[in-house]
Amino acid sequence: MLTNINHIATVPDTPTSKLKSSMGNSKISIPPDGFLKAKQKLYRHDVLAIGPLYADLKTKSSFDDRKAHCVKKFLERHGKPEVQELIKHLIPHPNDLNKHYSSLPIKYTSESLQLLVTIDTVFIHEFLLFWSTSYLNYKPMEHDYLFTSFHNEVECNRVWRDLFLIGNQIPMSFLHKITEFRNIADLKVKDLQRVLIDIVLRNCPFPMGYNDWHKNFQYPSLHNCTHLLDCQYVLVTQGLHEHKRSLQFPDHWSSNQGAGRLQSKHRDRLPTASQLSKVGISFKAYKSGTSVIKYNGKKLQLDLPRLVVYEGTEDVLRNLIAYEQTSKEGGEFTMYAVIMDSLIDTTEDLAILTKARVIVNHLGSDDELVKMWNNMSKNVTIRSCKRWDDMTRNVLKHYRDPLSSMYVEFHEKFFSRPWLTVSVITAILLLILTLLQTVYTILGYY
Repeated sequence: MLTNINHIATVPDTPTSKLKSSMGNSKISIPPDGFLKAKQKLYRHDVLAIGPLYADLKTKSSFDDRKAHCVKKFLERHGKPEVQELIKHLIPHPNDLNKHYSSLPIKYTSESLQLLVTIDTVFIHEFLLFWSTSYLNYKPMEHDYLFTSFHNEVECNRVWRDLFLIGNQIPMSFLHKITEFRNIADLKVKDLQRVLIDIVLRNCPFPMGYNDWHKNFQYPSLHNCTHLLDCQYVLVTQGLHEHKRSLQFPDHWSSNQGAGRLQSKHRDRLPTASQLSKVGISFKAYKSGTSVIKYNGKKLQLDLPRLVVYEGTEDVLRNLIAYEQTSKEGGEFTMYAVIMDSLIDTTEDLAILTKARVIVNHLGSDDELVKMWNNMSKNVTIRSCKRWDDMTRNVLKHYRDPLSSMYVEFHEKFFSRPWLTVSVITAILLLILTLLQTVYTILGYY
């Protein structure tokens, strides 16, 4: 049966060629057409195709042989059963995939779809198992064959990037099932979750170390996590700002109180960072997710998560936005993108946020980063949310107050530097002394 892994049948099969999702938020789909037209390459795999939505059965990829080898090694460790037994264990019925995938191409038969998903599930399991060898200091000799494929971090980063693409997903329930195959667990579920969290954190655009994260959260439940991208989404929107929150990755997790949809309007946007600075509003960065965002009217301070930007950060951000737009009820991450797009209009705005450590730019070009943010919110739908509406209203109230700009201008002119402050105090003292001298002179005259 292993000889047929790289030669999957492509005869059309009506029941699976028109699969429709029946689970709402649990479906795995590709981005909307508007997203694909804007920057299609950011939503396409680089070296690794996972699942049926991006796989091309007519073209052999460089990873096909590695996937087949992973299946072979996995079956050898489990007593050399037939592939069909493994398929039956993961996907008892072809219709079991209906709740996970929608709009599948007509090229799949029931058998080819089951085999494809099984192969990719085994590959991800083996990849996580390999990564655990360095993470858990567990080095079984039988997994050394993977060393040639992922022997350096550059290659691993390329695989990680593809594993978190919106349409490049395998249901997490399948990864859990494979740990129960023939009651032989290569990794305990708890250890598998630890490795999963580590990989999610390594691909997180906001710097949150595992040790800091572990102090603030309990282990997630692998049963309720939809897929890898869903884990990443919940992590970046939930953050670290509340102590020991239980991160359970629920199927229908939604952020805040999102209800209804509003098209992007100018009134929904904040002024730029330079404009807010002119009215006394400062920025403070936190090592957390988007849930840390808030405005402190007393301190005139806007709290934002720290974002570290590398070459692949735009891919991560856009895939998270696309996932939220297609599969989530709330608009937590989309609003973060809109806020940052509002704040950053020029390199001057970027310099203010960089100085506050809200953004750490490793792209090497400020203009490139400004361009990235100016295009980030195109084709997105903004959903009404009381939390964001209240924050925007409070910021705009202070921004539009004429006394705010007058106060800041006065402070900048007379108290922005130590020598200016000394000069102003000296002038005031001289004025007071002069007035006193004048008063005493007048009193003495009378």
